[in-house]
Amino acid sequence: RHRTRYIQPVNDQPNTFPDSYTFPMDTWNPSPGPDHVNETPPFSATTLVEEIEGADIPDGFALYDNYPNPFNPSTTIEFDISSPGLVEIAVYNIVGQKIRTLTDKHFSQAGRYRVEWNGRDGLGRLVGSGVYFYRLKAGDVVKTKKMIMVK
Repeated sequence: RHRTRYIQPVNDQPNTFPDSYTFPMDTWNPSPGPDHVNETPPFSATTLVEEIEGADIPDGFALYDNYPNPFNPSTTIEFDISSPGLVEIAVYNIVGQKIRTLTDKHFSQAGRYRVEWNGRDGLGRLVGSGVYFYRLKAGDVVKTKKMIMVK
């Protein structure tokens, strides 16, 4: 990987730099050393998962069709879990590479949940038009659905 940083000197004085400077994809801070970089993407690394109020307690695990589909730039995915446990929802490209994990956490109660995918990969880059797959993995249950992003 390659990064080039152009920093405007403080008050146009040569060889002076601000205490900290924010770039679109990272934060540069001169301490503890001149090359120290803290990665802080400009997007939320976590995805909000909402419980859908008023839904019946599900009998099993289910993964529903995303909506809208096709979509641009975001889509909503709903799923049911019938018992507490670890649940992962991930997005894959057409060749099977995982491009984003939407949730990978322990759910403490059964219910219907909703998560939104903003069409970005794990590094915050907008993905291209095409076919993507989203997968629910909960214990021994694995369910996969197809979605299409259009630009």
